[in-house]
Amino acid sequence: GKKGKGLCACSVSRPAKHHETLPRTPVFSQVSDLRAQKKKTSLEAASSVTIQRRYRGHLGRKVAGRWQHKRAELNVVFNKMSGGAVEIQRTWRAHRGRVRTAALRAEVTAFILKLRAEEAALDEEQYMYWMNHPLARLKRDVRTIAAPFVSK
Repeated sequence: GKKGKGLCACSVSRPAKHHETLPRTPVFSQVSDLRAQKKKTSLEAASSVTIQRRYRGHLGRKVAGRWQHKRAELNVVFNKMSGGAVEIQRTWRAHRGRVRTAALRAEVTAFILKLRAEEAALDEEQYMYWMNHPLARLKRDVRTIAAPFVSK
């Protein structure tokens, strides 16, 4: 069969508007009413699901806002409490640094004094040597004076 223009999809020979021209029988009317009722029920169900979803989202955002506010309050309290701890730590570390610096400074001072004492003892020893050995001292002084004039 051919399907021409203006013909119904259910049959080739009938015109497209033949459903409208059919008499309204009680069965046809009941089926139509059932379809309309089913469509209305389906639409109501979809609408109620949408309303419930939107309301639950609203409640969730509301609860989240309360939690955010509570979290901000807790953060403020925590920062105040930890601020004191930070101040105590800062003070303690500064004190400990000053004590370490003082100990290090004392150690370096003692080392320098020891070096100076050793140098003074060495100078004293050399001084005493040259004072007790005048001939060696004269020989040293002559070498020192004549060094620029004598070539090797």
